[in-house]
Amino acid sequence: MQFTLMNKNHKIFDFWYDEKIPAVTKIENIYDLKYLPYIIKPSENREDFIKPLNIWLSTRFQQNSHWFKQISRKNHKIDLITAIYTKSYGLSLSDQYWIKPSNDKKKWEEVNFYTNNFQYKHFLEVGLTDRNYDYEDVDVLYSPDITTGGELGKCWIIDSNKTRILYKTTNTFLGLEPINEMLSTKICKILDVACADYEVKILSNLTKKTLVSGCPTFCSEDIELIPFNDLGIHNESYKQDFEEYLNLLKANGIKEAKEKVSKMLLLDVIISNHDRHMNNYGIIRDSNTLKWIDVAPIYDSGRSMLTYLPNIDLDYDNELFVFNSSGCSHKEVLSLISDLKLTKDQLNDLLSIPSYYKTLLEKYREYTNLKNDRDIELLVEKISKNIFEVIKEYNLENEIEIDDIDM
Repeated sequence: MQFTLMNKNHKIFDFWYDEKIPAVTKIENIYDLKYLPYIIKPSENREDFIKPLNIWLSTRFQQNSHWFKQISRKNHKIDLITAIYTKSYGLSLSDQYWIKPSNDKKKWEEVNFYTNNFQYKHFLEVGLTDRNYDYEDVDVLYSPDITTGGELGKCWIIDSNKTRILYKTTNTFLGLEPINEMLSTKICKILDVACADYEVKILSNLTKKTLVSGCPTFCSEDIELIPFNDLGIHNESYKQDFEEYLNLLKANGIKEAKEKVSKMLLLDVIISNHDRHMNNYGIIRDSNTLKWIDVAPIYDSGRSMLTYLPNIDLDYDNELFVFNSSGCSHKEVLSLISDLKLTKDQLNDLLSIPSYYKTLLEKYREYTNLKNDRDIELLVEKISKNIFEVIKEYNLENEIEIDDIDM
């Protein structure tokens, strides 16, 4: 079957998709390579696009799609890729790419999820982690959930203000992801760095109440997210990755790049975030001019604060994921960003975080797997120690009496 890879109303090229393989087998009728997804590089040879296009499509719909993995387990013989192309165009709320059957006459304005309605109520009714519905239903497939990556149960909704909001649930032992997302938002505001604005919600479906985080998309019809993973940075050490990333940001006109990236890494130290993999940060760019706008607001920080442990262990490894490198210690990360400057007010405001976190844990405890008050005390102690470590590092002018801090 023949399809056209689109960016808004820009045709990029036509391709043939063989359902029996299933894979892209041929590229033809090249129109405008300027609007290719960033990860796919222009070439004069059409054959050069086949492999990267198959990888891009696979990542978009299979490897990173919670929905796809759920349904494909139940329908092994079903070619869901073709169903997605023909029924929902592979649309997303992170960019402006879509897959159109070549004989389809629809325009971007008629189909995109930023301005057009999509299905979501059935997801809320059934539950984010138990989606049982007919995959052949056109309306069900017409959702950005299909192209939203990650392991957590997720659902995009449209609120009363027509804002596109992503709800995410949990999949760890303690089930603290939504609380940790709200915690990270609070810390980002103290650090004065852009972030997705998370809130905690309690959703009631047909079977139970579910703790979720909710945040509006920071993309739009004119703004796309390019994950770090798509930038092609792969060095032998996180220090080399750091320098190359900063150089690339500066070369594309991003101001205060080092400060912004450093604050993201500092956040990860504070919340012991082990999940800052290469699709959990990146840059945003103008989809019309293709000009880079800024580093993306910080997002996806929920899998932190030991939520993945069956029992809270304060001595469990504090190693973090930094660029392509796993297993980086707090000390190594703080050394990497040692020239970051924090104000006295910021340091003082960080001291309020343990109390704030404790309030969140107590408020939503019944929706988590926290066993008792001691669990909450241990988590508060964990973030207190992390903050103490940060204050020792950045209290350069000795404006705060460390010995007097009750952590």
